Amino acid sequence: MTASHAPDEPQAKGGLPAPQADLHDEAPQGLRMDQRRLIKRDGREVPFDSGRIEAAVLRALVAVGEDDPGFARDVAEVVTLALRSRQGDPPGVEQVQDLVEQALVEMGRAKVARAYILYRDRRARARAALTITDREEREGRMPWVRAGGGTSPWSQARIVAALMEEADLPQSVSEDVAERVERRVCDSGLARISTPLIREFVDNELMAMGLETALHRQGPIGIPRHDLRRLLGEKRPSLRSNSSADLTNAPCRAGLEDDVADAILGRYALVDLLDERTAELHRQGALWVEGLRRPHLALSRAIPAGLCLRGEPGAHSGSEMLGELAHTLRGVSHGVVVEGLHAVVSPLLRSARARDRVRDLLAAMGALSQATGRFLDLASPGGRGGALLRRLLPELEALRLAGQAHPRLYLSWDELSPAIATDPKLQKQAAQLLAGGSLVPVWHGKGTRWVAPGCRRGRREVGLLACGGAVALNLPRLARQAGPWREDLLFEALGARVQSALDAIEALDAFQRRHPAAREDGLRERRGFAVVPVGLSEALRILGDGVVRSAQGARLLGVMADTTRRFADERGLSVCVSSFFGGDARLAMAKADASLPRASQPRLFADLPAPEAEGDRPYGDGFVACSPGSSLQDPTEDAGEQAIVCSTLRAGALASNPLWVSADRDLTSGLDAWRLFHERRSGISEPDPPPSLTATGPAPDSAGGNLFSPVRS
Repeated sequence: MTASHAPDEPQAKGGLPAPQADLHDEAPQGLRMDQRRLIKRDGREVPFDSGRIEAAVLRALVAVGEDDPGFARDVAEVVTLALRSRQGDPPGVEQVQDLVEQALVEMGRAKVARAYILYRDRRARARAALTITDREEREGRMPWVRAGGGTSPWSQARIVAALMEEADLPQSVSEDVAERVERRVCDSGLARISTPLIREFVDNELMAMGLETALHRQGPIGIPRHDLRRLLGEKRPSLRSNSSADLTNAPCRAGLEDDVADAILGRYALVDLLDERTAELHRQGALWVEGLRRPHLALSRAIPAGLCLRGEPGAHSGSEMLGELAHTLRGVSHGVVVEGLHAVVSPLLRSARARDRVRDLLAAMGALSQATGRFLDLASPGGRGGALLRRLLPELEALRLAGQAHPRLYLSWDELSPAIATDPKLQKQAAQLLAGGSLVPVWHGKGTRWVAPGCRRGRREVGLLACGGAVALNLPRLARQAGPWREDLLFEALGARVQSALDAIEALDAFQRRHPAAREDGLRERRGFAVVPVGLSEALRILGDGVVRSAQGARLLGVMADTTRRFADERGLSVCVSSFFGGDARLAMAKADASLPRASQPRLFADLPAPEAEGDRPYGDGFVACSPGSSLQDPTEDAGEQAIVCSTLRAGALASNPLWVSADRDLTSGLDAWRLFHERRSGISEPDPPPSLTATGPAPDSAGGNLFSPVRS
C-alpha cells in the first residue's frame, strides 16, 4: 500500500517522509464515532485512516534500509487499537504520532523510531519559526479592542483562554483558531474592534473548521433587538390600576428585567437542558415544560410556619415569619404555601387587638406576594376546633371587599365544616371566598396530604417540600389520534407521552442538582415534580364522540396517575398529577392544535353534541370535566360528576373557581356542592385496576357505564 504526497513535501534524511497523520478516507468500522475523526493542526476534523499510518511506517522502514510490509501493518493495528480504547474528543495529529513512536520503540525498532523523532522535531522548529516571523509582522497592525471595561490592546492569548474554557477545546486547537482569527482581523485593516465582532470572527472560524460542537458550547444566547424594543414598549399596569379581583389571587406582572431574563434563560433551557426530541415536543405543543424560563428555581414550596421561627412564638412572630418568607420566595418561580399558621399566630389570638393583628398579617402577606411577583398562600392553618379559621375567614373576606391583596386559603371540607357548622355568617363569608377563588377545595388520602401545588406530604413528614418542575400533557391531541371510543389507544399513547414528560423532568432534576448555588436561598428540601393534564374536558368529548362521561374521566386520570407513579419510581423520581401549572400550556397547546388538520364528519341529527367546539378557545386545565352547557345544571349534580372524575386521585385540589362554583348562582349552593363533592368522593368504592397500557381489545365501558358505585346523599 502506498500513499501519495505533494512533490514539494519536505523529506527527512535518508528519504523519511513527513508522518502521514492527516487522514481523508473512511474510518475502520471497529472504531467508535469519536475515534473515526482526527483533528489536524489547523483545527479541521477529517476522517481517520489507519492506512496512512501503515504507509508512513513502511516508508520509514525503507529509509533506514529495511522492507517489512507486515511490520508496518502491525504498527498501524496497534495504534488503531490504542485509539479505540480512548474516551472523549477525537485525537490530534501529535497524539497519533506519539502513539506511532511508542509502538515503534515497544516493538523493538528503535532505529526507525529515532529517525521518526528527529524528523518530527525538525519540522516543529520550522513551523514555530514561520509562525513567529508572521506574528511579528502583524503586531504593529492589530486593532485596539473595545470592551465594557474600556479599550485594551489586542491579545491572542485571551482568545485561546476563552476557547479552552468556554468551548472546551484543547490548547493546540485553540491556538490554531486564535491564529486564524488574528490573521483575518489584521487583514481587515480595522483600527478599533468590539468584543462581539471578535466573537463573530471566532464563530466563523469554528464553522469553517468543522467544529460545530465547540461553536455550540461557546455561542452566546440573547434576544433580538426587535424583541427587546417590544418589551421596552409594552405598557405595564401599576398595582393601583389592577382590579380587586386581580389583587386577590394573582401576583403583579414581572418587570422588564424579569421578562428579559426569562427570555434568555428559556432559550438556554430549550437548547441546552432538554434533549432534541423533548424540546421538539415542547415546540409542537404535544407537551409543555413549565419552569423553563427559570429552570434553576423550584415552581412552588410548602413550608410549615413553625420553621420560620428561630425560637418560641411571641408577640413579634408574624414579623419574623414574613422576613423568612421573603427570603424563601427568592428560591421559587411561582410561590409558597405556608402550613400550620396557628404555630405563629397563637400568641396574637390572646391579645386585645387580635382581630387587627391577624388582618395586618394577612395584608402584609398579600403585599409581599405582589412585591415579589409570587403567590404566598395558606393551607391547613390548624388550631383546635376551627378557632383560627373563625378568625381568618372574616378577615380574608374584609380584605377581599376592600380590594386588598390577600393569600388564598387551601382547605379540605373536614377542616372547614367544624368552623362554620353553627354560624350562618361564617358560612356566607366562606361561600363568598369560595366563589371569588380565595378559598380552594382540596382533599387528602391515606398516608398523604395535599399541601401546595405539586407537593404532597407523607405521614409524619416534616420539613420543606418543593415542586421542582411540571410538565403539562396535551390530552385533546392524544384523543384525536386515538379517535372516538378508543380508550385503549388513548391509554397506550398516554403511557408513551408520560415517558417523554419524565425525560424532561429528569433533565430538570439533574440541572437543579448541578446548580444549587443559583437558587440563592441555600435551603434544603425534599423535591418532587408534577405532571399536569390539559384539556381533560375536550379530550373526553372527543373520546365520547361529543359526550363527556365522568367514568371515562376517572379512568383517564387514574391511568395517568398510576403510570406516572410507576415510571417515576423506576427512575428514582417523585412525581404526582397536579391540577396547577397549566395556565400557559392551555393557551400554547390550543394555538398549536388550531393549525393541525382535524377529522370531522356531519352529524346525523342536528341536536347531537359535536365532539369539538368551534373556534380556537384555550383548553381547560385541571381536573374539571364538564359537558357543554353544564354550567346551567344544578351545581350539586356537577359536583357529583366531578367527584367521580377525581375519585382515582389520592390527594389533590380543585384549581380556583371550578365549574360548580359560579358567581351567577346562589352562594350557599357552592358550599352545598363542595359538601356533596366531599361526601360522594369519600364514599365511592375502590375503582377497578386501571386498564393495561398494552390492551388491544375494545375499550371497556365505552358506552359510558359507571365503574364506580357513588353513595347517594
